[in-house]
Amino acid sequence: MVYEEGFARSPPRPEVAIRALDPGKSFGAHTALDGFSLDVGAGTACGLLGPNGAGKTTAVRILTTLTRPDSGQAQVAGFDVVRDPRQVRYRIGLVGQNASLDKILSGRESLVMFGRLVRLSAAAARRRAEELLEQFDLAAAANQPVADYSGGMRRRLDLAASLILSPPVTHHRSRSQGSHRRVVLNQSHCSEVARPCC
Repeated sequence: MVYEEGFARSPPRPEVAIRALDPGKSFGAHTALDGFSLDVGAGTACGLLGPNGAGKTTAVRILTTLTRPDSGQAQVAGFDVVRDPRQVRYRIGLVGQNASLDKILSGRESLVMFGRLVRLSAAAARRRAEELLEQFDLAAAANQPVADYSGGMRRRLDLAASLILSPPVTHHRSRSQGSHRRVVLNQSHCSEVARPCC
């Protein structure tokens, strides 16, 4: 486990990595999510497909503890998103639709910074950055500013940043590369975008 001492309890070993049992969410009179249930097995990929307004973003926000459901239940990596949100956050990586990278920093500096933000020691953050740069074929460009990276390189670096803590579950907002034996939940309104990941 990459987590530093005292940060994460030993997780249950669930066969189901993501479980949603009809979590519901309304914003005023508007129902954003209703009738959504799924089980995603450990080591698999799953795509959330549907038209705009179908509730995909709300579902992902609930599964990543960014939005509290009004009803129902959801678990990620064996932890309830309402009762144990901190434990859920230790076990997920989230990659948004747009890269969340500082273009002034180098790829290496970006990954070290993300490591430090999740409380890895300086040495552990540097070690993890080097592992991810190799894993995502970015080692040769590690010292270049992110501004000089191609779009594909930025996406790989953004995905690498989401994996700093080696989470067992990652959530992707659009097409991404390399699930690396983790559970991948891909969200898209277009099946052509989701198909390569699932």
